[in-house]
Amino acid sequence: FQRAMGLYVDGAIGNKMIAELNVPLEKRIQQLLVNMERMRWMPPENDSNYIVVNIPEYKMHVYDSGRLAFDMNVIVGSAINSTVIFNGNLKYVVFSP
Repeated sequence: FQRAMGLYVDGAIGNKMIAELNVPLEKRIQQLLVNMERMRWMPPENDSNYIVVNIPEYKMHVYDSGRLAFDMNVIVGSAINSTVIFNGNLKYVVFSP
């Protein structure tokens, strides 16, 4: 549960975990609807080599020949400087700028 909610996985029931457990069902349903709409606008995966950044998870997943090659932590934006959501071809990637 902690991993799925983006919390530090320590097995302890802390304040953040309690807050996630107490999120109302209506809010979870709204989150699902918003994310389903986002997925609707994503193009179909025609290429077997691609990168997906899961912003709420703070993770980048790299797929090679349709299989997960590796994943890594990433830094994403904030409420003020939000992360841009896009789909396109990458020419290069900068690690640890």
